[in-house]
Amino acid sequence: MPIFSDYDIEHSYYNSDALVRIQKLIAEHSKIEGRKRSFCVKCGYIDYKNPLPVAASVVPNEQGEILIVRCANHPMRGMWCLPCGFAEIDEEMNEAALRELEEETGLVAEQCTLLDVSNSHNYFYGNLLMVTYRVHATHGRLRPGDDAMETRYFTIDDMSPLVFFSHEKALNLYSSRDIETGEDQGEKEKKV
Repeated sequence: MPIFSDYDIEHSYYNSDALVRIQKLIAEHSKIEGRKRSFCVKCGYIDYKNPLPVAASVVPNEQGEILIVRCANHPMRGMWCLPCGFAEIDEEMNEAALRELEEETGLVAEQCTLLDVSNSHNYFYGNLLMVTYRVHATHGRLRPGDDAMETRYFTIDDMSPLVFFSHEKALNLYSSRDIETGEDQGEKEKKV
């Protein structure tokens, strides 16, 4: 299936009728989609560049510290992040968060609450849709799993910088909320 880009148009070996048709398709898709996209002039297939879905977990312990992992594999080897990983086909995002938590840390949880959804760019994987959950009540033995070289709890103030800005954002959201009610602390203070 031929996919065409601006390079193909500028260095075209197509006859003038085909070139006009290609230019019309580009103009139509620019108007409809609002972005430049590669596409097939024969079948109309549009090559969307969508973000990859990643599920992450904020896991507090009884002392209020947060669990983070040091990545064991490239491209993030040696860097710290929340327990996270790519969602599998046909897997719910919350299930992916709990699965990745167990794979990376050995901890098992059955309940989590949506905390944040944000777009994150990674030089290796491209755009990532980071869906972060607050995990409740874990059990199991904490140990580094398949993608982690180390797992540790830190206070938010003592934590090493995290590899993903979206993880930092989720931690800021988590720390600004009342743990019992989930209500934003700033909104709570306004009501008093």
